[in-house]
Amino acid sequence: MHRRRFLAAGRWQHPARATLTLALAAARAVLLHLKEHGSELQRGLNLRTTKFVETLRKSAEAVGAPVQINHFSSWFCINFPPDVPLSGIFFAGMRSKGVHIWEGRPCFLTLAHTDADLELVVNAFENTIAEMQLATFLPERIVDARPVTPPSGARKGRDAAGNAAWFVPDPSRPGKYLQIKDPVSEHG
Repeated sequence: MHRRRFLAAGRWQHPARATLTLALAAARAVLLHLKEHGSELQRGLNLRTTKFVETLRKSAEAVGAPVQINHFSSWFCINFPPDVPLSGIFFAGMRSKGVHIWEGRPCFLTLAHTDADLELVVNAFENTIAEMQLATFLPERIVDARPVTPPSGARKGRDAAGNAAWFVPDPSRPGKYLQIKDPVSEHG
């Protein structure tokens, strides 16, 4: 048995018909909006997504987190390498900070997302990564085993912390050396 609702105009109408009418009105409004703003609407959203994803990638890279972010158009997906067994904790950490990301599922940026929304996601991302590294659920740095080519005249030595490092002569202080932070990889 169908329930009927009384409308102010004095007609009886089935609830499904009202839902369909609302859905059609919403679809029409979206199509008119797309037509009005043209391809620049999608282009702008895609560029905004690219910038956002690059921010997340740089944040992860800065702390050596092994995060992989695949990206196309306004779609992106955050993943971890298979050798990081506790990576699923990342998604729970994000949810605890108010950002729902489903593990292994795509995320989408929409026109409804504000700059404040994106800032919240970036902060949650950075804080979750930091918490996971602090708890040793994520490595802080993945050692790159590729051979390294130091600049000519460089010498291998130890920095103040006792770690292996490359040094070059300091031109302003004869007999002194400057540490090279990132030697150039042969492959990069």
